[in-house]
Amino acid sequence: CVERVNRFVRTQGWVTGNIMGNAGQLLAKAPAGAFDKPAVGDGYVPVPGDIIVWTGGSTGYGHVAVVSSVTGRGVEFVEQNASRTG
Repeated sequence: CVERVNRFVRTQGWVTGNIMGNAGQLLAKAPAGAFDKPAVGDGYVPVPGDIIVWTGGSTGYGHVAVVSSVTGRGVEFVEQNASRTG
């Protein structure tokens, strides 16, 4: 999942290299000058192109995805390797 998000942010020109770390670490390691980092629970509504970061999970590595659309029903996102079975 980290590879997909890194490829996206590089093609957008937001960074020139990869943001290193596990998925759950990307928010903390992303350069503050290139990314807004709203706090959990502050009421921010995602928009297409935003990156969602989950921490923890069964492996402890977290997960990341790119928001593709936001509707009245929820947020849709593009992700990579979300499960062991594809």
